[in-house]
Amino acid sequence: MMQITSVIGIYGLTLVAALLAMTPALIWPADGRSLSRRLLPFFISIAVIAGQLGFGYNRLAGTVSTERTDVAMRLVQPMVLEHADWDNADPVALIDRLLMLSEMRMDPADQGLADITHLVWPESSLPFFLSSYPDALARIARMLPETTTLLAGIPRQQYALDPSQSSGPPFNALMAINTNGEVIASYDKSHLVPFGEFLPFSQFFSKLGIKQFVPGAEGWAHGDARRRLMSLPNTPAFLALICYEILFSGDLGDTTGAQFILNITNDAWFDGSIGPAQHAHHARVRAVEEGLSLVRAANTGLTFATDPLGRVTGQIEPLQMAVLDVRPHQRLAGTVFSQVRHWPLLIALLAGLLISLVVSRAGRRRAV
Repeated sequence: MMQITSVIGIYGLTLVAALLAMTPALIWPADGRSLSRRLLPFFISIAVIAGQLGFGYNRLAGTVSTERTDVAMRLVQPMVLEHADWDNADPVALIDRLLMLSEMRMDPADQGLADITHLVWPESSLPFFLSSYPDALARIARMLPETTTLLAGIPRQQYALDPSQSSGPPFNALMAINTNGEVIASYDKSHLVPFGEFLPFSQFFSKLGIKQFVPGAEGWAHGDARRRLMSLPNTPAFLALICYEILFSGDLGDTTGAQFILNITNDAWFDGSIGPAQHAHHARVRAVEEGLSLVRAANTGLTFATDPLGRVTGQIEPLQMAVLDVRPHQRLAGTVFSQVRHWPLLIALLAGLLISLVVSRAGRRRAV
């Protein structure tokens, strides 16, 4: 049924599910209605479900999805657990682990990074500022082949022009680093988690001893959502989304200019719960809605890639330290949802409200 979100989006599908769940209330009690009238909603529900299944089957069977030949990505799932307490982070050991995983050869035919265009480290893969370990960029540069770019989830500090002034809170960033160890582009997370990454009404809550859960002495700063569309040298434009930014249906950014979606995340906070699986499923639905391939790198899982139909093309099991080589797929022609967004749903809700008001007023008049 997920394929119907390419037309009506996840909110539309949720409305349909809610209406179908209400069907039994239209069957009982009888209220003097004939059996055929009472069963009509039930048969309509069956037809709606059958229609969704048929649409999904035809879309999956009739849509050709091909891999890109110009992008080869290695996704690293490093199991960095020091994200919750930066004081316990050992920069040297963490870089050692990430470099070891990145250069891993999984079979005799594996060329390591030689045929990889983009190496991806997830959100919170480096729970420290690069300024605290200056050799990090030099070691990364020595590892990267000339044609490989590193895309890594790294906190980014702000710097004040006047040393006497506060530099401001840091950013939760996705940085692009080339083979010279230079940061050539970055996107700063713009949709921060309330209470997790910033404290709303901070003056009030701080008096109660409440602070944000994610480390960061001054909280985290909001980035610019317009920079989500990243264009790097010799790279098709892609949409960069950090953590739960991928949850917001219809509000991902410039999807018309993107060739695929890259989502880096750290769901370790929710390991042992249903949270990581729910987050991953939402990410798959965004791929279906937009007709874009999804590449997702997670700290502890779930790391995977999908085609534009949401079908998983490769994955790493959760809570495993491993790497995955994938290629994003070519984008599909614009989906109905990507063109109209949530407008049909809003119009349907308003129409339903108006019809309910008219029917209610007509009923009251007959009663009088």
